[in-house]
Amino acid sequence: MNFLPNHHSMSEHQQRPTMKSYLSILIIATTIIYSGVEGGSPHCRNDCNIVNVLSNYKEFSGLVASVKAAGLVETLLSQGPFTVFAPTDTVFQSLPLSTLIAVVSDQNVLKELLLRHVIPGEKILAQNIPEGTTTLATAAPGASITIVKQGGSVKVSTSSGSATVIHPNINADNGVIHVINGLI
Repeated sequence: MNFLPNHHSMSEHQQRPTMKSYLSILIIATTIIYSGVEGGSPHCRNDCNIVNVLSNYKEFSGLVASVKAAGLVETLLSQGPFTVFAPTDTVFQSLPLSTLIAVVSDQNVLKELLLRHVIPGEKILAQNIPEGTTTLATAAPGASITIVKQGGSVKVSTSSGSATVIHPNINADNGVIHVINGLI
C-alpha cells in the first residue's frame, strides 16, 4: 500500500518540522501503537455522531486521534450522512513505523488517507449493498471506492489498498460505520 503521493516536493521551510509538529507526531504514533484493542463502551449517551461513536470504542483511539490531527472532526460532526469504513488500531499498528510516521507527519497525506474511507451523502447499511460490484465516490477528491459483496462478505478497495468489512452497521446519528481490517 502506498499512502504517499508520487510527487512530494516541499519548500525548505516546510521540510523543517517544529518541535510542536514532532510532539504531535509522537503523540499520534504513540496513541496508535499502544492503544488497546479490547473493550470500549459501544453506548453513546448524547449526540451520537460518527466521531463520538468512534470515541466510545477503545479499538478506534488511533483513528480518532488521526481524525483530530487531520482536522476532520468538524466534517464528521456535521449532519452527513456518511458511510465510514473504519480501520481498527490493529491495522495502524501493523504498519511499519516509518510509514506510520510519514503518514501522520503530513496533515494533507493523513487527510487524504482518511477521506478515502468516507462516502459522503449516503448511509449505506451492509444489508442494502447489492450483490456484485459497486463503485462510489469517496470524500477524497477524485478518489472512488469499489465495494464487492458476495454472499455475506463485503470487501472494499481503492487505488491504495483493500480490506474486508469485519463488523458492519455501527449506527450513528449522522451515518454508519463499518469496521474494516485494512487501510483503503
